[in-house]
Amino acid sequence: MTTEVNGAQAKYTAVSAVFVMIKLKGDVGAMAVGGHLNKKKDVSCALNPKDDIQQQHISNIGKLVENIETEIRSDVHGIVLSKPKGIINSSRFMAGLEKSDARNAHQAELLAMLKAKADAAGNQ
Repeated sequence: MTTEVNGAQAKYTAVSAVFVMIKLKGDVGAMAVGGHLNKKKDVSCALNPKDDIQQQHISNIGKLVENIETEIRSDVHGIVLSKPKGIINSSRFMAGLEKSDARNAHQAELLAMLKAKADAAGNQ
């Protein structure tokens, strides 16, 4: 966190980094998903010279920290949690399609066999 004061204006810069590692172990196997996120945010705030300057700094910095924390939580949720969930769900969907294709092929084979038997019985 850095602070620059120029007259009745203060500029605050916050830099934050988050590292996330999720490890899962189940019946099928183990999986580890990890990532990091860096965020920098600059905010300029007006200072009232009639009020306590230190209190204003504390208030402004507190708001900046809360804002950057909210943004990081949202970004981490979107990148680290939602994206892998989408990938896993799409692979499950593809596996379901493969099973559906195999089932359709089996049904077509059975229909062809029944038709061939019906044709053979009709020709006798």
